[in-house]
Amino acid sequence: MLLYARTVLFLYLLSLFLSRSLFCLSCFLFSGDMPFELSTVVDGPLDFRLMMDAIDKHDATLTIPQRLSSIRDGTHLYYKYMERLIALALLPNSRLRVSFAYRRGVVRSYTPTVAVPGPLSLSPLSLNIVLVPPIPFSNAMPNEMWDAVFSFLCHDEQKRLRTVSPVWCSLLTLRTHVCIVLSLPDRWDHILRSPEVDNDSMWLRHFLMELEVDVAASVVRRELQNVVRRVRYSNCPVFPYNSFLRLLPNLETIVIEGPGTRWRDCVPPRIPCPYMLPASVKVLVLSRISLRGYCLECMLSPDGVLESLTLEGVQDGALFLPVDMTSINRVTTRDSLGLTSIRAPFLTAPPAPTLRYLKLDLRTDPYGILVEHHRMAPMLEGGFALLHQLFTTPLGLSDFRAFVDDGETYPLQTRVNSLKELHLLVGTQFFADVSFMWSTVADSLTVLVVHLPQEHTGGLVDHISLAGLNVLSELRVFVQYRGVRSTLRMIETWGSTCKEVSAAYLRVELEIVEWNRVSLGTWMRYHLVKKSLEGTALNGSIRFCGRFELVLRNPVFIVHDLDYEDAQHVMQRLSDDDSMDLSAAVCLRYHGYSLIE
Repeated sequence: MLLYARTVLFLYLLSLFLSRSLFCLSCFLFSGDMPFELSTVVDGPLDFRLMMDAIDKHDATLTIPQRLSSIRDGTHLYYKYMERLIALALLPNSRLRVSFAYRRGVVRSYTPTVAVPGPLSLSPLSLNIVLVPPIPFSNAMPNEMWDAVFSFLCHDEQKRLRTVSPVWCSLLTLRTHVCIVLSLPDRWDHILRSPEVDNDSMWLRHFLMELEVDVAASVVRRELQNVVRRVRYSNCPVFPYNSFLRLLPNLETIVIEGPGTRWRDCVPPRIPCPYMLPASVKVLVLSRISLRGYCLECMLSPDGVLESLTLEGVQDGALFLPVDMTSINRVTTRDSLGLTSIRAPFLTAPPAPTLRYLKLDLRTDPYGILVEHHRMAPMLEGGFALLHQLFTTPLGLSDFRAFVDDGETYPLQTRVNSLKELHLLVGTQFFADVSFMWSTVADSLTVLVVHLPQEHTGGLVDHISLAGLNVLSELRVFVQYRGVRSTLRMIETWGSTCKEVSAAYLRVELEIVEWNRVSLGTWMRYHLVKKSLEGTALNGSIRFCGRFELVLRNPVFIVHDLDYEDAQHVMQRLSDDDSMDLSAAVCLRYHGYSLIE
């Protein structure tokens, strides 16, 4: 009996010792001091929390310059992790890829069943194309000839013909997958309230990671890396480390857009730090998203070739600096902006500015709500900061001087010195600030498109001044008919010598959303129109001698005949006036986008 008791006691102490030893061993294996081994990631369901924990611990060992450098050269742990996951997803009968089906099914249950027209999203083919019998003699025709035939077909027809034969599938896939769309349904916030996800926001991030791995594996499997030219994220959040786009060396166009609708407990899609686009991107469109906590310049590669930039309803996007720029804050700012790492070689020898087109829409927020500003702010904020920093006005330069050394150039990719075309959509609160923009683009901007607001949203100035645009030769104005006099005052300030030639172009489009007559003749009188085109002290005595088009557009009804006659009468008098010397004066009437003769 005594021997039995001693044996039990010995076994109990041994088990207690082993449990503590194993606990200490596990703590050692998963501590931050132990480097993460990618070989431990095996083919099976993705452990998203383990992945995020490993990346966070890896970032904790890096300084800010080291982190940015590893992101730029692709040596960061995140990219290695993604390469490992893509390799596992490419395995035959991959268990990792099979595990993606659960979350994909939940999200699809919230996706409308009605097909949405547009580019084809890259999803796995449900049809085994190898089992399709080939068309007789399809292999006898050269691929170049088939490709020439397919060029006459629309995108939808090309998608359907991919299932005809293996030869057609391989050729048409190169055409139909030039654009890839990653999207979530507009009701994605309802997914978080469904019983399948237990109200866990991590669930959605997990799904997005699986989606990115799945699409990347599909691109690699079909050898489409050099084919894809355009990627659109539609209501689809992005990760801080941009992995998927790095697979596409010929990528030229990036579109990141939010839904524009406001749901309970939801925020617009946000581009997080340190998200960076590939250097090959030429066209960037940001619509109805947030850049809070980040800035536009930081998401662009310092040696990029950006040519076209569109900002519509973007929240923030400007660089916000500490109020007290101490030496420590200055060092931190320079490090976080990459001025001591990835952008350092370009600060003293910057590449030539490549931006040629800019569309800036500051009228609404990401939810489409009109932005108003009826107070004087002690410092630049919101759209004001973005406008002044983009065009490097004196106020914008004062922000940069706080951390940029003498001889350095910043920003790099968003410089507008060579801008050719500008689409400007701003509220009345920005009218006074717009006049400070022109000095930067005075000798480059040739095309200006202005959308004037329907309502007063703040400010003390009633029109935009065009003084300082020295080479502007084309002006297009879109305004509601009640704002025609403000438009004429703006046109009168157009002082470019390029408007004296017959090739100059002026288009004023008046929107009339009324079913009855609005007495347009009382809003737009002949002597006011003539004064805006003549040479006066406001425009340096330079008159307009090009083509003048007046457009009346009603999106719902047809513009009343009497209003059309009033406009025609004004334009006819301008055309008959020999002192005006216009090359043409035309009045057009549109119902929606259809011209009414």
